[in-house]
Amino acid sequence: MKFIYVRSLSMRIFLSFLLCCSYTLLLSQWTWSEIGAGTKPSITASDGVVHIAALKESEVDGFLAHYEGRDGVFSIDTIINDFLYGPVDIIINQDGRPVICFHHHLVGSEERRGDLVLARQVNDEDWTLDPTDDLGQDGWDGTMVLDSDGNIHTVSTDPSNGVEYGRFSDSWLIESVDPEPSMYQYGTDIELDQFENIHMTFFVNRSSELRYAREVSSAWSVELVDTDAIFPSMVYTDDGPIIAYYKSARAAEGDWPTSGEIRIARRVNGIWESEKIVDVSDVAPGVFTGARSILDLQMTSDSTLVMAYGTDQIIRYGSNSGDGWIFTTVLDAADESFDNLGQQASLVIDDNDVAHITTFYREDQDDGKVLYGFSAMAVLRPSIACPSDITISCADSIQPSFTGLPDTSGLSSFSFTDMITDDTLGNQSIERMWIGFLDDLPIDSCTQVITVEAADASTLMLADTVIIEESCPSEREALIIAELGELPCDVMLDTFSIQPSITTCEETIYEASYQFLSFGTGSGFSFAQSIVMPRSKTAFLGNTVIMPDTGSFSGSITLDVTCPDQTLFFTWSNGETTPFIESLAGGNYSVVIADTLGCTDSLTFEVIGSSVDTMMMDTMINDTMMMDTMINDTMMMDTMVNDTMMMDTMVNDTMMMDT
Repeated sequence: MKFIYVRSLSMRIFLSFLLCCSYTLLLSQWTWSEIGAGTKPSITASDGVVHIAALKESEVDGFLAHYEGRDGVFSIDTIINDFLYGPVDIIINQDGRPVICFHHHLVGSEERRGDLVLARQVNDEDWTLDPTDDLGQDGWDGTMVLDSDGNIHTVSTDPSNGVEYGRFSDSWLIESVDPEPSMYQYGTDIELDQFENIHMTFFVNRSSELRYAREVSSAWSVELVDTDAIFPSMVYTDDGPIIAYYKSARAAEGDWPTSGEIRIARRVNGIWESEKIVDVSDVAPGVFTGARSILDLQMTSDSTLVMAYGTDQIIRYGSNSGDGWIFTTVLDAADESFDNLGQQASLVIDDNDVAHITTFYREDQDDGKVLYGFSAMAVLRPSIACPSDITISCADSIQPSFTGLPDTSGLSSFSFTDMITDDTLGNQSIERMWIGFLDDLPIDSCTQVITVEAADASTLMLADTVIIEESCPSEREALIIAELGELPCDVMLDTFSIQPSITTCEETIYEASYQFLSFGTGSGFSFAQSIVMPRSKTAFLGNTVIMPDTGSFSGSITLDVTCPDQTLFFTWSNGETTPFIESLAGGNYSVVIADTLGCTDSLTFEVIGSSVDTMMMDTMINDTMMMDTMINDTMMMDTMVNDTMMMDTMVNDTMMMDT
């Protein structure tokens, strides 16, 4: 993913023009309307007619309503006024009429109080109610599916008796699927395969497990899908069941964070494998006024997976045609001036592959308004979704690495532009527009608001006295400023001065004066501080260079004075007074270095003498003596030869005389 950062306002206007004019934003392809009162709705569609069921959860004025929509115009039918709980579920039976399941909190005898109830429309006006009339508080989080014979199959939660399966034809049959006691409000789902075998998924609160159950030889086989995973929605494909769900890091006490992720799980060779689809925030699971069923997974006619999910701020819709998930925000509470949405989404794909979503927004704890949206595009192009709005202190970076990156799928790159919408004293509001690109063309955009709040300048605390390390005079100011540490984000150092107050050969004490400026208040304030610098040496020296005497007094000593701004006096043992002395024979040389205060350092250095040269001379003398000996030996040999020759001559002469 290529990342581009754009701050130019002119570039922002240009990109906005391209987004508006060259492409139609995906958001604009969705049409939304408020259709009436209610909360926790569910949607289905058949033969061009949209059916939505919704209710109000109230012991005083609760109700269950059915909305029927034709060509975008909805009529309302109030089915019952009583104490009810959702979410509800709605399907269309073989007669083309709606069937709604919900939890009726008061139906049944005292020991059987609370049931799963079916509301069936028998004609265009009349409804009949069919409670399960089973032991316990039945029917929480109920969902249902219709088989080819018109039988209705349900799964729901009984907090005392666990998860239950229900089959309704002319009467109810109730079976226990998983007897482990389980809290309601975390969702269920049920599907049939091509052979009309039953598959269901549900959450078990005590063990915090998402489970899957299927009917095998008239018995229930239960498997673990994932832990800390709720709000399941399931479809059955040729490759088996697929479950979408919300997963979050649940605390040991049972509390849920307000953020998590949506995952998809598939059953591969009898083992459940899952992958993360998208991160989600602004979700409050498991409360009556919070999230109860945030997502819905469906399929189009060509087996493309589609999904809708909701938080208290947005509704997002996505599809996966095999190349990964692509999501777009189709409803934003901020754009519609809602305080918050209901953290729920119910989705249906009709016979023409048109996507329909219902959700609701809250007016108070119990009251809400049902929202309905549709789009002719069941499969989406790539889109971009903003990270959540964020409030930071100005000590924090406003770069995306801190403020969050957008959620993208199928995009080749993305960028952002910043526009400052509020720059009052001590605070700043930044509107960050994220733009998604496909092949260098802008496709989609969203807006993130970053609020920067200045910190309180009074948080600046300085020690009365600090100790700094010994250093050159020119470096002391930087060291003293470094001792201030990191200033509060809305404070800057305006002016600074230091003056020595006490100076000895052991230490120097400075008085430092700071003047700060606070952006948060627009005023200045000052601090005073004592700085103690211990002294252990008079001169600051680097590497001293000593050259040996190789003969004829060629030695030298060079002192490397590393503080050129320091005034020093040098007194050498040979009488020299500079840092560099030369023409030295081998031997030891000492120097006394003094500063203007009379503080001194005494150092001694050794210059290596010319002992090597003396050895060479001795060798030369020895070599000469040897040469002389050789010459003498040769001369003696020559003399001996000459003497022998003379003797021979004398002998010869004698012989001649005799003759």
